[in-house]
Order: sequence, then C-alpha cells, then structure tokens
Amino acid sequence: MKHAEGQELSECKKSGASSRFVLNGENSLAFACKKAEAFLTSCGIEDAAVDAWLLLEYVTGISRAAYLADRDNCMSEEQRDAYAALVDRRGAHIPLQHLTGEQEFMGMPFLVNEHVLIPRQDTETLVELALAKLEQLAAAGMESGQILQESVQNAPADGSIRESMQKALTEIQVLDLCTGSGCIAVSLTKLWERHYGKTSWQPRQESPTDRNSCRPRQEYQFGQTAAGSLRIIASDISEKALIVARENARRLQADVQFVRSDLFSAFCTRKLNKRDFSTFHMIVSNPPYIRSSVIEELSEEVRAHEPRMALDGGEDGLEFYRRIIRESREYLLPGGWLLLEIGFDQREAVSELMRQNGFLTVQVAKDLPGHDRVVSGQMPLCECVG
Repeated sequence: MKHAEGQELSECKKSGASSRFVLNGENSLAFACKKAEAFLTSCGIEDAAVDAWLLLEYVTGISRAAYLADRDNCMSEEQRDAYAALVDRRGAHIPLQHLTGEQEFMGMPFLVNEHVLIPRQDTETLVELALAKLEQLAAAGMESGQILQESVQNAPADGSIRESMQKALTEIQVLDLCTGSGCIAVSLTKLWERHYGKTSWQPRQESPTDRNSCRPRQEYQFGQTAAGSLRIIASDISEKALIVARENARRLQADVQFVRSDLFSAFCTRKLNKRDFSTFHMIVSNPPYIRSSVIEELSEEVRAHEPRMALDGGEDGLEFYRRIIRESREYLLPGGWLLLEIGFDQREAVSELMRQNGFLTVQVAKDLPGHDRVVSGQMPLCECVG
C-alpha cells in the first residue's frame, strides 16, 4: 500500500473524526474521482471505483460520456464540498443507496432509506418468475377461476361469499408479503401494464372434457375490455417501510394497495375496507431469511444500516417460511401459486416445507449468478376422486 493510502486508511479508521476526506488543491473531476477512489479503497469499500464515480455523477449530474470527453473540467466549490461530504460518509460504510436515496430495480428508480432493505438484483428473479406464472395462468385460462365458476352457481344469491367467488373470476389478485420498499409489487404492476395493458377475464367457447377428469368444462382467456383486473395488495409489519413503499408507488404511478400486517394477520377478517382480500391467485414474498447468529457477520453496510427485522429469519433462517407456507393455504385459490425468495443454501429446506404442506409442482429458479433464488409451488387444483 502506498504511503498516501496508508495515511488515508489511518484517518478512515479514526472514530468520531469529521471531514476525513478533503479535496484541496486541484479540483478537476478526474483528480477528485481518483482521490475518492483511493480513499474508499483504504476504507475497505469493495467497489471503490464504482462508488467514487456514482457519487461524482450524483453530485455534478455529468454523464459518463461528458466526463470522458473533458476530465479536466472542474467542480464548483459547492459541488466539491458536497462530493467530499458524501465520499466521507461512504468511507464510514453508509450504503451508497442511502446517500443517493435511490436504487434501480427492474429498470425503475426506487426510493430507499434506513427503514427498508435495499432492493437487490437477485430479487428481480422473483419478479420475472411471477410474471411468467401470471402469463401461464392467463394462457391456461386461470383454472382456479374455472372451478370457482361452477361453485358460484351454488353459492347464496346474496352475501359476501358469492361476491368473493365471483370476484375471483373477473380479477386476478396478487399479495406481496413483507413488501419493504414495494419494489416487487410496484414492478409487477408496472411491467404487467407495460406489456399487457388493462385486462379482464372473458369466457370462451366451452369444450367437452372427460367426465372422470378433474379438469373443468369452462375455460377462460384474457380480453381487453376492463380496467384493473390485475390487482396487487402489498403488506408489511413496519409502518415506516410502508411510507417508503407508498411513495414509490406514487412516484412510479403504480396502482398498488398497501396494508399494515404481520404476514396474514390483517387478512383474517376476510374483509378490509369493504373489499375482499381473502382469496389470491398468487402470493409472493422476499421474507427475512438470514439466521440470527449470522447477522453480525454481514457487511457493515447491511448489519448497521439496514433494518434487522427485514433480515432476521430466526435461529435457522426458516421461521417466516414455516408461517407463510402453512398459513398461505387459507388464502390461495385452487391452482394458485406461492413464490418465495430464498437464501443460496435454503433450496431443500423450503422445497420440503412446501411439499409437506401439500403444494404441487415445487420448483426452484436460479438467479443470474447461478444461485438457487426462488422456490415456487402450486395449490392443488381440485381433489380427484378415484
């Protein structure tokens, strides 16, 4: 390590010091960025070069192309002071996203702060798989709705039961548990609208089926006739997290309804604001899944600056999976899907929990680096009698 960097390392490790990173002398963009990189490296920041550039871009608003074209361009005094302050804070291992206030997820900017987990690219696997499953439900005619259609005929003419069952035929409901920043719910809403627009279920021609088969006689397809057929509800136990999630939905103009709830607790009454939330075609969640004993071993950025309640999955990391998998059976429609993000070493445990609770077609999807990332399972479509 160079002597200058060693001096910066010594300064970086001093507790309680202020203005440890100072820009003086030459104030060109290239000089500032290079000095910031060296300082962050000395402080143990893994992606020092990337963070130094991103903070420079954030403060000055300069594009990468403009920077490369004229690196000798100088910052104003105000920009220099702001950049120095941010680099100093990043050297103290405050997450970059907390300094800039945003994190990109599924190509969209999401507001983040200390009250929510910073969205990770790994979680995009969950969103992509959920969209794929919704497409499958649309293409197959939403078989859970087909079964319910037959049951609607025998339901009471008045009352919430028939109304709830009829709603399942005309509106797909998705529940996002432990929503945090709302990145999953908002992304699902925006991407569905972007690709499919506003849709509704429409009956199509009946086709005969084998009387001994458990397949229904009525099929459904998507039609472009009504708005709001894909309805997403997102919940979290933290009101502070929900404030962030609501703001992200507002900023991105996503029609998501947010509910404060300890997992399914707010949905037990079956009615909330005079609307039925008790039947879902899909439930998705990125729950806390870090083992309690491991949290202190996480990076300082995560351990000290992200909410522990969003990390701690109990003694074995499976506490929330047990609850969600067991209780979700009361809220999923026949044929509905449960999708759960997992840690890299939780594939077998979570898959087995799903199978033990009667889920079918249990599958595991990998993220881009090739790690096991999402376990999905489907509720039985019907009880077949031999």
